Amino acid sequence: MSGFRELWLEYIEDLPVECMSREAEAFQQYITGCLSEVIGRMKGTKLSVSDYISLRRQAGGVWALIVFSDRMIEHKRRKSPISHLPDSLFYGEDMQNMLAAITDIVCWHNDIFGFQKELLYNDHKSTLVYLVFHEYNCQSYTQAGELVVELVHDRIAEMELAYERLRSAAAPEFHPAIDLYMKNCRGWIPGTHQYHMISSRYNVSNSSIQIQEILKR
Repeated sequence: MSGFRELWLEYIEDLPVECMSREAEAFQQYITGCLSEVIGRMKGTKLSVSDYISLRRQAGGVWALIVFSDRMIEHKRRKSPISHLPDSLFYGEDMQNMLAAITDIVCWHNDIFGFQKELLYNDHKSTLVYLVFHEYNCQSYTQAGELVVELVHDRIAEMELAYERLRSAAAPEFHPAIDLYMKNCRGWIPGTHQYHMISSRYNVSNSSIQIQEILKR
């Protein structure tokens, strides 16, 4: 909460009210999602793939950080004219689809990469891989993981389509802000992959044999 406070104080420093409202809403959704996720785990609530995706989108924390792009837009505005996105564009279907897509991409990538280690600690049931395994009657967790990888690639294509639709529908003055949003979205994809590759949190090399046996089940 202290971290959120510092981020919020920086965010509201000189941004338009509509931008502040966006970030406040994103934080609210994130905190609500985290609470819902914890309560669901405590109660042992079983989720469908669709329900899980909606919850993961809230609790993943990506949305709030992507919306933080408004701060970068304001920073660039001081150096050269660049317009913030009006609410009519930000809350439009294409922009919301683009934000939802990058959130799904990052969260599902995390589910794939962290699945092996979570499997060892019996915490894998709260991942998209596990739910796809059961809902799609997969033969193994490996097959389920491969299906989720396909879903990630589909979401990347959908994100790019939403961006193109958003840009073509917007006035030229808003293109730089849209492009900056998209630049950040695209940057998250290799960035999150690099993080998972180097983070000790996902290092399972010492248990590789055990993991391979579990994945074959």
